[in-house]
Amino acid sequence: MGEEQEQLATLDDILEVIERRHKTMVRRVLEQVEAALPDGRQQKMFKKHIQIPLYDFKEDLLEILRAVSTKE
Repeated sequence: MGEEQEQLATLDDILEVIERRHKTMVRRVLEQVEAALPDGRQQKMFKKHIQIPLYDFKEDLLEILRAVSTKE
């Protein structure tokens, strides 16, 4: 988290950091799935389906942050 402790002056800065960190997290989760499951249809389908809640959560978080920032 070291380099991310830079000054986050605007909502756009915060959203950008969240987007970048989320992308890294999804990549790491998918790498773990690849390591745990043998190649094939099951791995492919699992990787596809596990991304749905991950991206849904990110979109929910971004929506909440945008809503909070408009109230200020």
